Amino acid sequence: MSDAPKTINLLIAALGGEGGGVLTNWLIDIADACGWHCQSTSLAGVAQRTGATIYYLEFMRRDGDNRRPVMSLFPAQGDIDIALTSEIAEAGRMVSRGFISPDRTTLISSDHRVFGITEKTHMGDGAADRDLILAMSARYAKRFIHFDMAELVKRHGTVISAGMLGALAGSGVLPFERQAYEKALQSGGGATANLSAFSDAYERA
Repeated sequence: MSDAPKTINLLIAALGGEGGGVLTNWLIDIADACGWHCQSTSLAGVAQRTGATIYYLEFMRRDGDNRRPVMSLFPAQGDIDIALTSEIAEAGRMVSRGFISPDRTTLISSDHRVFGITEKTHMGDGAADRDLILAMSARYAKRFIHFDMAELVKRHGTVISAGMLGALAGSGVLPFERQAYEKALQSGGGATANLSAFSDAYERA
């Protein structure tokens, strides 16, 4: 058995304009402040809504000699520890693509819907079955955390990335203290609203 240090692998799916890139940068800053390496990559998509982007991050604790580890730029089926999605259909896509493993993956998602182009242009009721997606997510994830993050962040006057960060922190799946997340949110615009939404989502998760 290898003694090589293990990475924590996180997959994020967010729609265009929801702050997925900002969320990724927050996580990079948090990891760095807590003594962890973080490598990230993203793949933009324009197939539905205003385009969904997949962000992949790997975290590894720094060694004492500060050597730079070689980490993957691509997510692999069966190798995802955490999946975080901004809308429940995106969670369904993670399940259908084989990224959610019942022995490993914590799936965290907002459970509201944002209808895709094919759903809106269908001659009849083309909407995806939300209840089926929820059931499949619960079946295939080791742990499934979900609530309406869109409604939550709307009440706090910010975008869903702050709620997603709060849910991720509240789940306890990353080895970082709450104060590290809050410190990352204190810089930049909208800090007060972001911290308020973060705290609410943290408690919900």
